[in-house]
Amino acid sequence: IAAFGLPGRAHEDSPQRAVQAALELCQSLEAVGQRACVGVSTGKLLCACVGSAQRAEYTVYGDAINLSARLMCKAKAGLGQILVEQCSYALTKRRFQFQE
Repeated sequence: IAAFGLPGRAHEDSPQRAVQAALELCQSLEAVGQRACVGVSTGKLLCACVGSAQRAEYTVYGDAINLSARLMCKAKAGLGQILVEQCSYALTKRRFQFQE
């Protein structure tokens, strides 16, 4: 999971950065004979440290991350290598070429 625009790291172009990272990830893996399946979505998330003093992790919760996971599973099922939901598409369509 990669999240863009987290507190202290937000940029106006976070959706573009996410799509660019997905493209670079897929290209890098293809160069070594591997394949990635990526789901990109845009939305508000809750981010927090969870766990205990012995073991804690920083995680994100929310509809956008759940949608990204579903898109990733659809990509894995053969619908495409990178799937982008409508909001992310609308925010990035001028910078990238998409297939429908």
